[in-house]
Amino acid sequence: MREDQMKPVVLKVFGLAGVVMLGALAQGCSKTPAATAAATATPAALGLPAEWHVPVRYQGEWHGQLANCANAKDPTRVIIAADHLQINDLAGPVQASSTSGPQLTVVANLTGEGQTLQRVFAFDLSDDNSQLTTIAEQPAVLVRCPATGS
Repeated sequence: MREDQMKPVVLKVFGLAGVVMLGALAQGCSKTPAATAAATATPAALGLPAEWHVPVRYQGEWHGQLANCANAKDPTRVIIAADHLQINDLAGPVQASSTSGPQLTVVANLTGEGQTLQRVFAFDLSDDNSQLTTIAEQPAVLVRCPATGS
């Protein structure tokens, strides 16, 4: 998906409204020059370990609102697995991850609309593991969806 084709999504979380560009989220959660440069860097160049899996405490399905957890088409949907990342209609394998306290940095190769791009994402996990905030120019707060089991 080209940046000029991405549309803004309005998130209302806890009564606060913020506009988050899906393009910013899909391009590493930031429009800053450093993040743009980092978005195409290799994991080693970013100082990330060779380990590629995402720790369990970050894994799960996340949405802008708890009420949207059943909606697979929710534009705020983020799914984090040990080896895979999905942000709305972009998805792909995790190449590396690193944690520092509650912060998670993930390098992933995301594919969508015929393109595969390596991107860097940064998230901050709340103390009770129920909220995940994108570390970005315009942060978004996501809530953890309840696990659905068989």
